[in-house]
Amino acid sequence: MPEPSVTVRAAARLHTDALLRHQNVVAVGAGTRRTGGELTDEPAVVTYVTGKVPEEALSAADLVPSLVPIDESEVRTDVVEVGVPRFVDVDTAVRRPVVGGCQIGTAGGGAGTAGAVMYDRRDGNVVLLTNNHVLTDLADPTALPADMRIFQPAGGAQVGQSRRVVPMIMAPLGASGYRWFGTVDAGIVALDPGIGASFRVLEIGRHPYVVLPPFQGLEVVRRGFRTQHRVGTVDAVDMTVVITAGNGDRYKIGGPGGVFSIRSREREISAMPGDSGSLVVDADGGASRGLVFASDGQSGGITWACELGTVMTLLDLDTACTGGLNAQIRRAVTSRALDRWALLTRRTSEHLRMVGSFRREYLSEDAEGSSGSAIGSALHRLAPALAEAVAYDEDAAGLLDRGFGDWLVEPSAYAMLEHVFTEEEVAAAVAGLMRVERHAADDDDGRASDDLRMLAEVFGGAAGRSARDLIGLGYPEGDMRGSRSKSGADPQP
Repeated sequence: MPEPSVTVRAAARLHTDALLRHQNVVAVGAGTRRTGGELTDEPAVVTYVTGKVPEEALSAADLVPSLVPIDESEVRTDVVEVGVPRFVDVDTAVRRPVVGGCQIGTAGGGAGTAGAVMYDRRDGNVVLLTNNHVLTDLADPTALPADMRIFQPAGGAQVGQSRRVVPMIMAPLGASGYRWFGTVDAGIVALDPGIGASFRVLEIGRHPYVVLPPFQGLEVVRRGFRTQHRVGTVDAVDMTVVITAGNGDRYKIGGPGGVFSIRSREREISAMPGDSGSLVVDADGGASRGLVFASDGQSGGITWACELGTVMTLLDLDTACTGGLNAQIRRAVTSRALDRWALLTRRTSEHLRMVGSFRREYLSEDAEGSSGSAIGSALHRLAPALAEAVAYDEDAAGLLDRGFGDWLVEPSAYAMLEHVFTEEEVAAAVAGLMRVERHAADDDDGRASDDLRMLAEVFGGAAGRSARDLIGLGYPEGDMRGSRSKSGADPQP
């Protein structure tokens, strides 16, 4: 590729200040034009922009001219999209609340990324998701070390302790080329009392509660503490990869539903040491896909990630959506068990399944146009904000418990439909929903505030009405019309 000529360099210097005043332009220099994504030999003044905008959406003053004058001639320009330039720096900032994409460190001196905040299905507590190899000793990836303290950032204050990992298994006798093997590389951290967490990823925002398998060609993003925000494209799925650890041990990881690869963009390096544990999500925010654990460290190279659905199954994890609801149900069951003998005979896990079935049956997003669908869709979108409120805002959690707790502990789905909300429940429910708004205040599109106002309006008029009425279900033809009140009064005509 020829070097830019003296004329092109002079043109770039002459027009830099003027071009930097244009919308989205962040850099100007001397180079060669690209056509169809491929470099040509044609010299050009190259302008880098954070994002290309259709010409009709720009004013005449913001259009980058196709030619710029220099002496008695003109030089072509080229516009290249590069995103927002940032200083190359390792993010070792203190993050409180703890958030996805931040650095964590172990007592043994290791460091990695807390990729996401999720719920432990076994006890309903909030946990941080990362890799097995971040939490364990290189000499023994089968179990957690004796000192399980976790710090944020590495070398900073203690925020929790390692809870469990998907263990690696020693290779069988006769295996060639590796010492350990496993389907995924994953583990979780339990937070210490008083340490809050946010269901967000730095530079990405709320991480999606929808978890789907990756597919070839899907554009994805991740955020690790080392390389920070990165974009790539899924290259292959159902992979098995052999990884070499720092002590020379080789690991065979993957299989169907286990590992997929991500191709970095041209001139962008793949993941680096410290990015392990980063959450992989769709570039458009549609779904969460995986957990980074290895890379080749090359420009335009490959990053490997474990499929998130498999990770969650093997670690018994719930998303913010399911976990937040289950945490509220656990609270309702626990606070009412002393004066409701029926709850003492019902295992919490069975009740969680019953409420989950009610949700799928009557609050499904699939039932387009129904009141139940609208309520269910809003609750799904609000899941991260509701989860944070339930986990870390005692006033919000208490108000929501007073408003919905008696409804959530009804003994059957039919009883939940027949539950009649009192004025006291309605007042507490609306106050709790309004308090949740502070946990959704920084959502980009403002949709959370709209959803909360809609739910407050729906439940604000719920006094004396049954859940059946609210979701617009009605009674089958020939059945009793109306609903029973809590006092046992006859149904109203």
